[in-house]
Amino acid sequence: LTRNQPTMMASNSILTLGSYKTRKAISKKTILDTYRILGYIASGTYGKVYKAEYRNESSEFNHPTLPVNQQLNQNKKLFAIKKFKGDSRDGEILHYTGLSQSACREIALSKELKHVNIIQLVEIVLEKKSIYIVFEFAEHDLLQIIHFHSQNCLKPIPEFSFKSIMWQILNGVSYLHQNWIFHRDLKPANIMVTYNGTIKIGDLGLARKFDNALQNFYTGDKVVVTIWYRAPELLLGGRHYTPAIDLWAVGCILAELLALRPIFKGEEAKIENRRSIPFQTNQMFKIIEILGKPNVKIWPTLDKYPE
Repeated sequence: LTRNQPTMMASNSILTLGSYKTRKAISKKTILDTYRILGYIASGTYGKVYKAEYRNESSEFNHPTLPVNQQLNQNKKLFAIKKFKGDSRDGEILHYTGLSQSACREIALSKELKHVNIIQLVEIVLEKKSIYIVFEFAEHDLLQIIHFHSQNCLKPIPEFSFKSIMWQILNGVSYLHQNWIFHRDLKPANIMVTYNGTIKIGDLGLARKFDNALQNFYTGDKVVVTIWYRAPELLLGGRHYTPAIDLWAVGCILAELLALRPIFKGEEAKIENRRSIPFQTNQMFKIIEILGKPNVKIWPTLDKYPE
């Protein structure tokens, strides 16, 4: 009896653990129990984004994961749900390979950041080996607004709106930089606009902290920032760079809001081998055409760049 007792206890504990997991799985609410999918928003290499409504019988919105003073979209109860892509066939996950580096960064940074001009993370849901990130919903992005004003006859964005947009973008970028974070992918498509005109900087997949870096930034990410908004020091192969790369992108956005078209619309040289990054000749010449040729007199460290 004494000899068999440990085996019996182990067996009982396994049965108890198994039944606990089963009960927990049955009682756990799924993403569709909590949210009603209203439509499809966009997709990319990361996965897909859906527009969703919070399921709540009460007329007043009260999301269980948010403090009362941070409740969002109280009238509409709308959210954007990002579903990360997995190894699947016919919608069924075959095996779970974990999270990409960009997804890990976006989740980690979004959990820490709280600012009126940064898109707010609401909750993270792991369900059937799929990961969902729920964000507050914004009705538009800057690219949509630029396209609207550029259609047919050019209709300039009103001065008041332009100033408000730029101030809010700079306010959000300043908050990121004060907290030692590069965004590294600022462009009109990543800047959301809510129904009441509030700017929300989104998509932190390329963002990273830059304090006490153990390696140069080039080691982890050889290519950052969408080509039309990429700063000259990045085009010239800079291994170390500063928050100025985000400010260059903001300047490009400012020009695009005024002209209703990208200011430096170069043709990107395709990367055929990740070990060898091609020099973006066309993009660099687009910048030189407008701003002039740089030299060591106005840019003392120019000759130190690889390219």
